[in-house]
Amino acid sequence: KYVDLAKPQNTERIGLRYINKITIPEEAFSLDDYFNFSLRFSDDSFSTIAGISFKVQLIPKNLSHQLFVTLNSAKSPEEGESEFLLDIYDTFIFHREVDKQFILNVLDEAHENIENVFEGVITDKSRNLFEVVK
Repeated sequence: KYVDLAKPQNTERIGLRYINKITIPEEAFSLDDYFNFSLRFSDDSFSTIAGISFKVQLIPKNLSHQLFVTLNSAKSPEEGESEFLLDIYDTFIFHREVDKQFILNVLDEAHENIENVFEGVITDKSRNLFEVVK
């Protein structure tokens, strides 16, 4: 719809971003129970992680894309819960003039990349937290 309405003359970059709020009904838990990555520390000088900000850049199978995955803890409005923001951002930079169909194909690839990362990052325990949307 954007292309039809705005009729852009030149597109240099497209980004598709999904930000997911994940609420965990616990305050103390192992991060790798809910996410398929974890932080390990060899020092016993602390007992609990108070917050997290984790960012990684990935190159997916569609090599022209770049993916940025960020996991940040957020302040939960409810006592006894923990909240996280899982931000997955796919970008594609154009090196030539493209048509509308090419842009739509890039967006389909970006959506597939984001979906693959999301499914790869969360665990079954996280999936059990989500409500089915009809």
